[in-house]
Amino acid sequence: MAKFMSFLLFLVTVILAAAGVLLHLRNAGPVEVALPRGCTLSAELLELLGGAFGVGVLFGWMVVWTRNLRRARKAARAAAAEAEAELAPELA
Repeated sequence: MAKFMSFLLFLVTVILAAAGVLLHLRNAGPVEVALPRGCTLSAELLELLGGAFGVGVLFGWMVVWTRNLRRARKAARAAAAEAEAELAPELA
């Protein structure tokens, strides 16, 4: 479920960033995007939201990556300790 949510957040980031860049490139005065319920967002706000989502996604991936790295190191230490315990009588 976490991987799906991470992918969904990444997808939203890409969409917001692309919309912000496209609106910024149009550069035809105050560009606004019509949203449901009569809300509007300016290109600058879309760029800001896209950047904020992007930073959040990158930070989240960094946290998950470091957590997985810690788990892998812990498993490697446990395997090394187990192998050392098995070989200790033979080496003595």
